[in-house]
Order: sequence, then C-alpha cells, then structure tokens
Amino acid sequence: PSVGRLVSGLEDGTMFAWDSERGARIRWPENFQVSCLEAFPSGSRMLIWGRTVPPSSPFHEVIVPVILDMATGRMLCALPGQTATILVGRVFPAGDRVLTGNDDGSVVVWDLHTCAGVHRFNHRGSVLEAAVLADGAMIATICAGDGLTFWNLLSGERQQLAGGASLWRLSPISGNELVAAWDPHSDGALVVDA
Repeated sequence: PSVGRLVSGLEDGTMFAWDSERGARIRWPENFQVSCLEAFPSGSRMLIWGRTVPPSSPFHEVIVPVILDMATGRMLCALPGQTATILVGRVFPAGDRVLTGNDDGSVVVWDLHTCAGVHRFNHRGSVLEAAVLADGAMIATICAGDGLTFWNLLSGERQQLAGGASLWRLSPISGNELVAAWDPHSDGALVVDA
C-alpha cells in the first residue's frame, strides 16, 4: 500500500508487478508460475507461492514459497523444503514470519530471518484457510478433516473448537484475539474467542 505497487495475475500463473506512479512493469523472477500471493502489512514485501520450472529440467516442477521485494521484484528469501501444494499463505503482523497451509494437512511457520521452518502442525486433511491472531502467538486453521483449530505457537498446544466442513473463512478481528469463521450456508458469522 505505501510503496505504489500493484500486482496482477493471469490464469496461466503469470504475475506482473507495476509501479503505479510511472505505469512501468517491474521485473519478476522468471520460470515461476504463481498460484497465489499475500502482501506484507507494510506493502514492501510479498509472499508468493506456486511452481518453478528449473531451466535445466523443463519437466520437473518444484513447489516454492518465496518472499519478494515489491520495489525491485528481487527474491529476498526462498523457503526450502516445501513438498506439498500450498493452499493458503499468511503473513504475521510483525512481518518476521509467514505460514503456509498445505494439501497434505501440514501447516508450516517460517522464520524470515533464517528462511527456515520453525513450527510444523499436522491436520487430518487439507488446510483450507488460516489466520494469524493479533499478537502472532496463535494461529487458527480450518481443515477438511478437523474443522476450526487454534494452535499456540509458544506451547505447541492444539485446541479444536469446531468440526465440520461448513466453516470456510477466517479473519482476525483487529485489536484483539477474536477470529470469525463464516458458514456459507447461514446468514451470520461464528465468532470465537481464542
């Protein structure tokens, strides 16, 4: 938001970043097919994930979450060891960590100072949605097999609050530790205090 950048994507996974003040396109990593992206609160960096096709082997795709500098398009950090398909990614409020939720049921929290995974949690099914709570000490996830689950990053404790596949969206409520999970088949929202 503060750096004058816009991002656009095409159905084929091609992504472009634009300098909104000059109307010029910013260079992005080549051989990268973007699935989705998540902006950092400052707007200066972006978490993107998708597939990269190494030039030496056009038939071998590697799943890679990366952090990009929005001003230059330069890759700041690749998060190694990701083998599952990423379905959701979130940035922590302080901008020092990100999480990926994956089709194999895993949730990985990555430290951006070391570009390494520091926490790993497992579900019984694909992770459909995730949210980082206000202070960054807890995350909430929705999984096809487990429903709504809170994870305490300090203690590693898991608290499963609601089951069912009807929960499909999470959103932290600013200034506190509430999460709203919407049911697409009802008129309201379920609000839960973590």
